[in-house]
Amino acid sequence: MDYEIRFLGGHFEITYTGEAGLDGFDSVFRDLTSHESWKAGSAVLNDYRAVDFSRLKSYAKMEALAEIIYRYREKLGRMRVADIFSEDEMRTYAKLEKTIRGYHGYEFDYYSTDDPEKAMFWLKRRA
Repeated sequence: MDYEIRFLGGHFEITYTGEAGLDGFDSVFRDLTSHESWKAGSAVLNDYRAVDFSRLKSYAKMEALAEIIYRYREKLGRMRVADIFSEDEMRTYAKLEKTIRGYHGYEFDYYSTDDPEKAMFWLKRRA
């Protein structure tokens, strides 16, 4: 999986391409939390529209991904994350989100391919 991390003033945007794998997500979290502009609790927009998630569509793989996120929990802090997926991928991850939520304390939401503006609005809104 390839990715590009950009800091755009008030938030990070990460654009992903290729085939998703656990090693790729570990690399993303490592690079994100070591970025010169990263602060625990930052806002992140993940754009997964060009990613093939076929290798991660099992409960065991999602649990392994949740474990990776858990290892970075102190550096990530209580960040706010908006994820943009294709319609098919969004349905898959909506079913598995409880696994991930159980491992970290940050707030996140899912958006479909045609809702990037809604994702950005939600991301910038602070409770």
